[in-house]
Amino acid sequence: MKVVHFGAGNIGKGLILPILKASPQIKEFIFVDNDQNLVDHLKTKRQINLELFTKDAKEDLKLTNFQIISSSELFTQEGKTLIQDVDIITTSVGQVNLSKIVDSVKHVISINEKPKIIICCENGNRVSSYFKELLQVNDEKISFVDCIIDRIIPNQNFLTANTLFAEKYYTWICDNLQWPQTFSKIQGLTYVENLENEIEKKLCLLNGVHCAIAWYQFNQDNFEVVKTVYEALQNSKTLEFIDQYIDEIACAISDNNQTLKLQLKEFGEKTIERFLNKKIDDNLDRVGRNPLSKLTFNERIFTPLLLAISKNTKREAMLKVLKSGICYWNKTDPQSVEMKMIVYGQGLKDLFINKFGLSVEISNLLIAEL
Repeated sequence: MKVVHFGAGNIGKGLILPILKASPQIKEFIFVDNDQNLVDHLKTKRQINLELFTKDAKEDLKLTNFQIISSSELFTQEGKTLIQDVDIITTSVGQVNLSKIVDSVKHVISINEKPKIIICCENGNRVSSYFKELLQVNDEKISFVDCIIDRIIPNQNFLTANTLFAEKYYTWICDNLQWPQTFSKIQGLTYVENLENEIEKKLCLLNGVHCAIAWYQFNQDNFEVVKTVYEALQNSKTLEFIDQYIDEIACAISDNNQTLKLQLKEFGEKTIERFLNKKIDDNLDRVGRNPLSKLTFNERIFTPLLLAISKNTKREAMLKVLKSGICYWNKTDPQSVEMKMIVYGQGLKDLFINKFGLSVEISNLLIAEL
C-alpha cells in the first residue's frame, strides 16, 4: 500500500513514518509539507536519524526509502505522478490546521477511483470524523478512521542535526468499527472496539496530568527555579500531589469498577514513569501553554472533574489543578494573559460560562468549592 502523509513535523517523522515503514503492508511513503526549508533538507539528505530512548537504553534508527514534496508541488505533474495509486492518507498537521489542507486532500482523493482510508493522527477527540465534515466528500470508497496516537517527542531543532530523538514507547490505536473490511490491518497499529475508553484514558491521564504538573509548578515558583517536567517530578510533594490526582481521576472514570480502576492507575503510573525519562524532558512553559483551550468543558481537566461531581467521588486534587490552571498567569502565554483579564474584569463566573462552556449550575458549584 502507498501512504501520503501530510505533515513532516515531529509526529510525522518520529511516529508515523517509522511505524508505517516497519509494516510489511506499506511499500511507499510520501510526505507533503508546506515548510520549504524542511522539504529541501529532506530531499537532500534522504534520511532521518531517529534516536529512541527508554530510561536506560537507546535505539538508533535510520529512516530511508521515503519521498517528500511541498504542498505546491503536490499539484504539479510530478506530484500527480508521485501520488498515483495512493491507498492511505494520514495527517499530523494539528487539528486547527486541517482546514488548510482540505483542497490538497481532495486533490489526492481525485487522482484515482481506488478505495482509500483517511486517518488523522492529531491530538484530539475523533479528529478523522471531524475532518470528514470539513472535506464534505460523499464517496463510499473513502473511509475515515478515528485514532489516538501517543509518543513523547520533545521540541528540538531537527534541521541542525538531522536527528530526531523521542521515547521508544508509543501507541497508535484505531477504531476497529470504522476500519474497512476490504483493507488488511496494518502491523504496528492496535484496533479496538471502544475507542472512547482509550480517548478518555489518554486525555485525562496523559494530557491532563502533563499540564497539571506544569500548572502546579508555576504556582510554586513561576518557573523561576524549576523549568522542566523532569525537574518538577524530583520533588516528593509534587509527586505525592500528582499521585493523588491520578487516583481521583481513576475513581471518577472507573465508576466503582475495581478492575478498571486498577488498570487506570497503572496507566497513570506508567505515564509518570515516562515523564521521569530525562532523555525526553520537556519545558514546563510549553506543557502548560494555552490554558483556555485546555480548560474547556470537554477537555482534559473538566472531563474527569465533571464525572467526579456527577458521581460524588473525591475531587480535592482535581479542584487544586483547576485552580492552578485558572491561576496560570504566565505573561509569555497569550491565553494566560487573556484569562487573567477576564478574571479581574468580568469575574470567575463569566470565565466558567462563556470561556469554559459550563452551565450556570456547575459554575456556581465549582466557584463555591474553589
